[in-house]
Amino acid sequence: MLFHSLYEDSTSDMYVVQLSLEVAGEVDEERLASAGRRLLRRHPNLGAAFRYRDVSRPVQILVREPRLDWRVVTLTSGGDTLEQIRERDRAEGFDLESGSLLRLTLVRHGARKAYLLLTVHHIAMDGWSLPLVLGELFQAYAEPDVRPAAPVPYASYLSWLATQNQELSLKVWTDLLGDVGEPTLVAAGGNAAKTRNSRVEIELPAATTAALNALARTSDVTLSTVVSLAWAVVLARVTGRRDVVFGSVVSGRPVELPDVDRIIGLFINTLPWRVTLGDEQVQVALTRLQGEQNRMAAHHHVGLSDIQKALDLPVLFDTVLIFENYPLRRHGADGEVAGLRLVSASAWETTHYPFTLVAVPGEQLRLRADHDPDRLGEDTARALLDRMRRVLTALAAGPDRPIAALDVLGEEERERLLSTWNDTRREVPATTLAAMFAHQAERSPEATAVVSGDERITYAELDSRAARLARWLADRGAGPEQVVALALPRSVDLVVSVLAVLKAGAAYLPVEPGQPAERVARMVADAGARITLTSATVAQALQETAEGSLRNPAVTPGTPAYVLYTSGSTGTPKGVVVTQQGVVNLLHAMVQRLDITADDTVLALSSLMFDIAALELWLPLLRGARVVLAPPDLLASPSDLGRIIGSGVTIMQATPTAWRILLGAVPEDLLRDVKAICGGEALSPTLADSLAWRTRSALNAYGPTETTIWSTAAPIGAGDEAPAIGTPLANTIAYVLDDRLRLVPEGAVGELYLAGAGLARGYTSPVRTAERFVADPFGAAGTRMYRTGDLVRWDAAGNLHYVSRADDQVKIRGHRIEPQEVTHLLSAHPLVAQAVAHVVTEEGRPAALVGYIVPKAPDGSLPEQLRDYLAPRVPAAMIPSAFVLLDELPRLVSGKVDKSRLPRPDRSPVASMTAPATPNEEVLLEAFRETLERNDIGVLDSFFDAGGTSYSATILLGKIQRRLGAKLPLRELFEAPTVRGLAGKLGMDIQDRSLEVMIPLKGEGSLPPLFCVHPGGGISWGYVHLISHLGPDRPVFALQARGLAAAEPLPSSITEMANDYVTEIRKVQAHGPYHLFGYSFGGVVAHAIATALQEAGEQVALLALVEAYPYEGMRMEDAPNIREEDMLSFMLDFVGRRADEPDPVGPLTFQHVSDTLRTRGSALATLEEHHIQAMAEIHANCLLLYHNSVLTTFDGDLLLFASGRTPGTPEPSVWQRYIKRHTRVHEVDAEHHTMLEEASLKNIGPILAQVLDDLARPVPADELEKR
Repeated sequence: MLFHSLYEDSTSDMYVVQLSLEVAGEVDEERLASAGRRLLRRHPNLGAAFRYRDVSRPVQILVREPRLDWRVVTLTSGGDTLEQIRERDRAEGFDLESGSLLRLTLVRHGARKAYLLLTVHHIAMDGWSLPLVLGELFQAYAEPDVRPAAPVPYASYLSWLATQNQELSLKVWTDLLGDVGEPTLVAAGGNAAKTRNSRVEIELPAATTAALNALARTSDVTLSTVVSLAWAVVLARVTGRRDVVFGSVVSGRPVELPDVDRIIGLFINTLPWRVTLGDEQVQVALTRLQGEQNRMAAHHHVGLSDIQKALDLPVLFDTVLIFENYPLRRHGADGEVAGLRLVSASAWETTHYPFTLVAVPGEQLRLRADHDPDRLGEDTARALLDRMRRVLTALAAGPDRPIAALDVLGEEERERLLSTWNDTRREVPATTLAAMFAHQAERSPEATAVVSGDERITYAELDSRAARLARWLADRGAGPEQVVALALPRSVDLVVSVLAVLKAGAAYLPVEPGQPAERVARMVADAGARITLTSATVAQALQETAEGSLRNPAVTPGTPAYVLYTSGSTGTPKGVVVTQQGVVNLLHAMVQRLDITADDTVLALSSLMFDIAALELWLPLLRGARVVLAPPDLLASPSDLGRIIGSGVTIMQATPTAWRILLGAVPEDLLRDVKAICGGEALSPTLADSLAWRTRSALNAYGPTETTIWSTAAPIGAGDEAPAIGTPLANTIAYVLDDRLRLVPEGAVGELYLAGAGLARGYTSPVRTAERFVADPFGAAGTRMYRTGDLVRWDAAGNLHYVSRADDQVKIRGHRIEPQEVTHLLSAHPLVAQAVAHVVTEEGRPAALVGYIVPKAPDGSLPEQLRDYLAPRVPAAMIPSAFVLLDELPRLVSGKVDKSRLPRPDRSPVASMTAPATPNEEVLLEAFRETLERNDIGVLDSFFDAGGTSYSATILLGKIQRRLGAKLPLRELFEAPTVRGLAGKLGMDIQDRSLEVMIPLKGEGSLPPLFCVHPGGGISWGYVHLISHLGPDRPVFALQARGLAAAEPLPSSITEMANDYVTEIRKVQAHGPYHLFGYSFGGVVAHAIATALQEAGEQVALLALVEAYPYEGMRMEDAPNIREEDMLSFMLDFVGRRADEPDPVGPLTFQHVSDTLRTRGSALATLEEHHIQAMAEIHANCLLLYHNSVLTTFDGDLLLFASGRTPGTPEPSVWQRYIKRHTRVHEVDAEHHTMLEEASLKNIGPILAQVLDDLARPVPADELEKR
């Protein structure tokens, strides 16, 4: 209590108790003040002070001569009212260091009427002490000269307390509460109120109160226990739990302490009361509760904070029940005293809890709710009191009623929950998808139906091709109740195949290429698919099958349309069978919500294995609109995705993860004409706000695969603090139920059950179907509902809000994942003793799956082995992003894994800042560091161990694709999560030959390669940054000087060097046309290579130079002396010096430069000292060759990039003697030594890429001239 009092400011009335007495008669002020001073002297704890500054622990100090704070106020017309005086008195609070914890204020109202305010801090005494204080005060007033009997000192209780076995009592509490997994909370978040609490009250009828007292007597329990049971029932129903904990204020006065009822002081204690509600009758439950309380009475002295600390739970409850059974009219405070008569009394007190329920017994039981309005509003507080009244009324009806039959709902609320908010009935035709498409194809045969890359297909063409393929399928047995597997890439043929399967009357099973073969085989077998369509079989079928009629299959609304597999808790995926009716109903509902027309273009971004893909295909195709198929993994390249959206997309749906990536990568106004659908994961307020501002309209949709894609939806508005998942769609019914399938109250958390037209037929397994598709207790006979496993609540406007999962299932990047399935697989690994997969959420990070492993023997490589083990068995999203090795799994008393005590993954690097060994590794490491927002990782550190998640992995792959032109499936990153491992996956693992003469910076690609020639230092690694500007299909090779990889003679002329490099080039590309690029000295060599190739009869299509000019000065006789320190300085200049990196004292050393480069993530850090010396010799030789160069004429154009900021730069015209055709010059605002840095390449790269593209296609001369 001291802590809570100090936590609040001095103006707070927290823990202030105020008793207001109306007194009739003539009050003697001095006599009353004297009685108050005698009260303080008799009970020094009322005038105690507390010291907590500059001491090891707080101490209580008893003041020798306590001072009474005595005040007299007169009520006058026009002055403060009595209530204002009371409020000001409470607000004044107490200074706990001053030594005055009690205040008496006499408020005069005329000659014979007054009010006495007795205000005290709760730390000094409790409510039980109030009658004692009043008794002594009025006794001293009546008999000021009579010396009363010595009081029983509060110190006697403190002495008794010191003899108690605290350790034993604490163990009793932890045994009782040890398996409480989470607190029982009813209030929203937020800070405690800085003003006083608000209050609402009700009274029960006298007859009901009498019946409750009779129930208590016949059950041999106290009325307090009856009220406690009622509150437990209300808590259970509003929290959706059977096991609840609330605070119970106990008197704390030990019966074994003599005269304990005469002691004035603080005894009361707020302790956790745990109530588990079973199936028993009311009277049995009351007897059990009373017995439990009696057993705990001997341990009521234990502090709540000690209990919570022992349980390692900072909070157990946020509601408190107080049963006020201390009457004021006793101990001499009743009747007339010395001419004064007590007319009425009222008390005020408050605590730091959001909701305190006070029960005051009497002829009519009074219930008072003191609540913090900042955390629990008046409507909620009043609703809780109403539910309490309802339960108490039901209890009064008799002791034989089952606890489960006690209802907290009123009839109006029940009507809202069942009917008003589920009024979704709409007329939907009993038709099929194939029939609807055929009708649309007749209406708009020439309209574009599908766009996939450069391929387009009209409605008529799509209908025709699908009909031919459907005949081929039907001839092979495809039809109603049959399944056809689709294993095609994203293409027009994929859409043709989907439509063909449906025309044949069968259901399609999407199988994405690249999925683990073992998992695919299980799905195909489980679904009973006898035909699998691939690109080859579709092409063959269309070639073999002529136009012709297709017999109409016997398809009904209940016929399966598709089968999709989701993660399963038993270790095997679950196949969901979705019907035609479900899809047709969903499409009609979404047409209403989105107002789609034939002018719309829908972007199909999702994999067909993700159920929302069906909406992306059918929503436009059944309305005459156009669907644009996005290439696979397009999300990894947000800029490419942005270009597609900008081409006219008007409707797009994606998961919050995908939207977050997209919004962070595209211009703010790109989506202004797009209707956005967001779903598949929980939507954050920040993302909701962005979508609302940046799109034409936005919809937050929710729905499991088992109820056909989406079941509820809500418009997303700017400023939504808690985005709703909305209201049920057409012909959909949403129930929020507890574990007994009872409706939970509005605002209470319960499990969502869905019924209606969208309900899937079930799973491929009847056993699993029976578990999740259950009878609808509120619907007609034979109707079913689906148990979603999602915990939700209704708000006052009839919108549903997602809260959490009832189990461990989670959505990661929109994929539904059962961690139990991963747990099963991990536990089966031969090196694993115990395992659990658990979803971890960290602030600022999306949810991540983490594997907690107890290995059979210590093995640091086990995480990598487990990734390799899972890769062929599960989709990439189900591979944990981190593994934590433990000696044992933390467990509850019950033996279950205590997931709250599972440690967070260690995000520190696992290696020692190993530097990149190649330029490609340098680019990859830069992408790793940017994505993870940390610079302390090296090329051997795991992306996931360093903090990566499946969400950030998507961002990383996008960076890699842009910078290295290489597409990687997400699975590759899980299999090789380090920079070095990814370099191998990309075919860029050249660390053993990174100093050879010819190195592939990007070896893959269908276009002719670009050959880059080294500058004077001999190394060509800087050209790696060109890759991001040249497109994904352009290979890039780099030529490096001899003498780097091994000691060997250096060339004696540029001609000799050029001829050597021509030989190396032709090993890669035997014949032209060739494309050459060179920077500085490398540009002069590139010119010499070009002329040498032409002399050999080859075509050179491109000669592009950067800051390169022919030498026209004096010849040089000997190579200059270049020191190692000069090369070290050059290397620092190459990576760019930083202001926060101080220059070393004295000359540069190899170690200093190497450490700096390693910190900066530069591949140059891997060079050894002998390489630096070799580079110095090479640089000196290149200078000598340059100053003695003799160039011939190149028969072609020259593309020259010139520095605009380097003093003394030669004029481009110096090349006229050596170039037979045109010289195109582009000036770059950069200095000579920064021309290969990214800022310069942003200017150079696009121009170079455009020229290369132009060379691949004819360009009119006038256009070329303009460029």
